[in-house]
Amino acid sequence: MMHDSSASIPGDAQGCGARLREARVAAGLDRQAVAVRLRMPLHVVEAIEDGRWEVIGAGVFVRGKLRSYAGLVVVDIEPLLEEFSAQGHAPLL
Repeated sequence: MMHDSSASIPGDAQGCGARLREARVAAGLDRQAVAVRLRMPLHVVEAIEDGRWEVIGAGVFVRGKLRSYAGLVVVDIEPLLEEFSAQGHAPLL
């Protein structure tokens, strides 16, 4: 069950993290393995999966980290990113 701290994140943005989490699990990777392979702190990987963009910083960093993660687990998240940006949500512009 989702916890309330992500309640302010629109569903499509949460969808990016959920899709990446599902792909990671399907690939047999844990969060620590993703952090090591992408050279990201573990808390950043957790924030990506949870949709807590404020932990990551400016939108350009969020987008870059999402793309890096997506590349590792071979997921096309561009449609989700574009939809999110088209709705005018600043964190991923």
